Amino acid sequence: MTKRDYEIGYGKPPAHSRFKKGQSGNPKGRPKGSRNKPSQPATTEDMLQSIILDEAYRTINVKDGTGEITIPVAKAVIRSLAVNAARGNVRSQKIFTDMVANTERQMRLKREELLATFIEYKTNWEAELFRRQQASITTLPDPVPHPDHIIIDMTRGTVWIDGPMTETEKNNLEYIHKCRAAHQEEILHFQSDLAKYEKDDGRRAFIENELAFETRLLDICDRAIASYRREM
Repeated sequence: MTKRDYEIGYGKPPAHSRFKKGQSGNPKGRPKGSRNKPSQPATTEDMLQSIILDEAYRTINVKDGTGEITIPVAKAVIRSLAVNAARGNVRSQKIFTDMVANTERQMRLKREELLATFIEYKTNWEAELFRRQQASITTLPDPVPHPDHIIIDMTRGTVWIDGPMTETEKNNLEYIHKCRAAHQEEILHFQSDLAKYEKDDGRRAFIENELAFETRLLDICDRAIASYRREM
């Protein structure tokens, strides 16, 4: 094929515009420091927020009553403010008391919002499950979390979940309950065997070891089940 027969198309630029052999497509090269350069926030405000949070949670060493400890800058600042307030600094007292009051107010509002959300969830699902029961509907899955697992203490304004919160947790918890039932069955079996071998010390020692092992596994299951009870 001659130069005149050379086709121009995708991946085949005209001969006069092609790079010469040994010539780089970027003569100036990559700008210094551009490799692995961290992405920057989109706006100046985002950048300032990122800097502020980085500094707030950067750890420093400070002296405490028991020696030197490592804590975030934000905690050190608040601790210093509280100490100055306790020493009688009026300005520090005003700032600190306002900070505490504002924090408590925000936490109370969050608790009230959370309480209202779970009350609505529990009430609506109890009504829906009652409707299904009255209509003999048994093919629909139960909600997760189940309303029976939501424990609301109106006096304290707290919400507890005594069960799974997601389908994954539900499957895991069902598996743990199956394991627990199996260990419980083994324990009953070994307890029955102990009564059969009252005079066989060797056999009893083996059974007692197995019984202790199954009891430990049962305790692990109980603690795993208990971990699914949590305050929201």
